[in-house]
Amino acid sequence: MKVLPLLICTSLTASLGMPAATLLIGGSLKNGNFEAGTAAPDRPFNDTDDWTNVPPTTGSGTTQSTRNAPAGLDSTGDYPGASGGFNAVVNESGDRIFGNDPSYTIQLGDVFDASLYWIDAFNWADSDDQIQIALYVTANDQIDGARTTIATALSGTSATSGAYQLFDAPAIYTADATYVGKNVFVEFHGFDGPTVEAPLGFARVDDFTLQVTAIPEPSAVCLLGLAGLGLLRRRRSGTA
Repeated sequence: MKVLPLLICTSLTASLGMPAATLLIGGSLKNGNFEAGTAAPDRPFNDTDDWTNVPPTTGSGTTQSTRNAPAGLDSTGDYPGASGGFNAVVNESGDRIFGNDPSYTIQLGDVFDASLYWIDAFNWADSDDQIQIALYVTANDQIDGARTTIATALSGTSATSGAYQLFDAPAIYTADATYVGKNVFVEFHGFDGPTVEAPLGFARVDDFTLQVTAIPEPSAVCLLGLAGLGLLRRRRSGTA
């Protein structure tokens, strides 16, 4: 009968539920908290572990990437990290595109989630400037190779001026067969709205996370269940 195998597949798929997510970037892992690097109060990308100023940036490795402001908001417009210490300094000019290689190869059915905390800073246009997160692949599987963007998400504008807010991008990308086997990379940058700021506007980013949940194909779950059923039947027939 075909009904029993179908019931087994349906039951197994439902009972397994959602697999646990794997953290790829976050906290000290891949410097998701921006703390790792030289001790200087202002660090360029070259001195900030794991983060690269990636194309199509107009900047370079010597462009400022992170800043330490542990004492809180001060008279110069400096901000602490969301969890203290260093945070990333983004602007709207396109010279700071924060790229990270999570060392992960895309698999069919993978679901990626990304998040960060951000705060508006000096001259940021709260009415229209945002933060953008993007996932991408490259032609040569290197972080700075010719890229194809596979998913993007925008933070929305600042809800509360002068306060950290969560930018959560759940299921930013679900992998089909198109990029299976490719290395995935992630980046974030300032997204400039129509308001022209003079001088340039800035924001801060902290506690970036990227995680993936590997979703098994239903067909694979069914095959596993049917194989177990076949083994059980053989055992029963051998002892009857």
